[in-house]
Amino acid sequence: MKIAKIGATCSECHKSHVVRVYAVDYDNYIINRELVQNVWPDMTPDEREIIINSQVGGPYYCSPCWDKLFEEDDKYDEDLWPEDTGKDNWRTEGPYC
Repeated sequence: MKIAKIGATCSECHKSHVVRVYAVDYDNYIINRELVQNVWPDMTPDEREIIINSQVGGPYYCSPCWDKLFEEDDKYDEDLWPEDTGKDNWRTEGPYC
């Protein structure tokens, strides 16, 4: 069977990442628009992300760069929402009560 090399370059560290897949599977993904996780269920999410980003054309970040770039966002999300008071604030507070 013919093998296809699919690659993407990290927008942060500029390293190239390549996965090898059967060309028939890649055609099934592209032509039949199958979901990447259905075509390659045994691949890691990072490997599947390379395949997705080879088509999208947008920025691709390898896993270490992604973690480094977006680690602050996780902290922000936790601080964004107040602690649950157990009270349905949308029903008991506001101009329509």
